[in-house]
Amino acid sequence: MSAVQFHSRSVVIGATRPPISVVGRDSALIAGVMVHHTASPVHVGTNAHSYAKSLYDWCVRPTSQGGRGYGDIEYHAMITQDGQILDCRPSSARGAHCRAPLPGFAHSANTTHLGVAFIMNASQTIPSYLALEALHVYRYLAHLYTGRPLALAWHSQANPTACPGTRLAPILASLPSKV
Repeated sequence: MSAVQFHSRSVVIGATRPPISVVGRDSALIAGVMVHHTASPVHVGTNAHSYAKSLYDWCVRPTSQGGRGYGDIEYHAMITQDGQILDCRPSSARGAHCRAPLPGFAHSANTTHLGVAFIMNASQTIPSYLALEALHVYRYLAHLYTGRPLALAWHSQANPTACPGTRLAPILASLPSKV
């Protein structure tokens, strides 16, 4: 693959999946895009779709059955190393990617930011040019959705974790703060 490609939720999650039952939100509350990494081996092509479907199944399964009980996949989108943007959770739905608020925000990042995850372990692998280009495209689409420039943030800025990976965080810090 040599260009960024967008794959709709119906293709990624599957058209037969039930509608989500998660809390909605007003797009006026969205202030930015928060980046994560899945800390998993790199998945591309159809393997990325299978990975996203598996993650969806785990996220919707009740906690009593070993799932997360989120009602939907936690991220609004996922990005592959070969430049695919996998549309996962509707932008109109509050995320399930980071409960902590970013500094300066009263609400959780689930409410104030769209969550996007690189499908990779970004502590071991550097994102490809196409993956970073896909992030740029996603940020632009989010800008169009909200009608305003959105800030770029990453998980460890709100919650001290290794996410989005030691090799990705410095790259994110070098990107424009708003698109």
